[in-house]
Amino acid sequence: ITLIFVFFIFVIGKWGWLAFWKLPFLGAILHKSVCPNLNGKWLGEIHSSYADENGNKVTKEVELTIKADLFGFSLALRSLDGYQESKVIQSELYRDPRTGIFYLSYIFEASVPIPKETDDRLFDGAAKLEIIVKEENTVLKGTYWTNRAWQRGMNTAGLITMERRNS
Repeated sequence: ITLIFVFFIFVIGKWGWLAFWKLPFLGAILHKSVCPNLNGKWLGEIHSSYADENGNKVTKEVELTIKADLFGFSLALRSLDGYQESKVIQSELYRDPRTGIFYLSYIFEASVPIPKETDDRLFDGAAKLEIIVKEENTVLKGTYWTNRAWQRGMNTAGLITMERRNS
């Protein structure tokens, strides 16, 4: 009986909960009030404080993949030009008790497989994204900062805006 119970809890926690979030009326309420379902691929832009060799601020198109269940979640972000990718090493999904707004905050480790001469191969960073639940879609929007090339005064910060890719 214990094994059946553990198996049942595992199945519900891993996949079963999604059935409730996909129900027409109940799913919308759960998404807005209990916890947004962030699973899937997200496309967006990062506007960086970093300036290129011409002095222009850098904007990158990125793809964020989120895999979530009731036991935890993982995030991976990559630039669509293939220059860098990052893996989240610590994350938190929470609701601000004062405003009721959901936030996703995380610490990441980024890697640049073939860095430019002025770049670092590995660096760390953090982000805090507001989860904006709208009728037509959900948007992730917030700020990030890194310790990228901080020894040379070239660390970066900026804005992130993401929208879920239609499946």
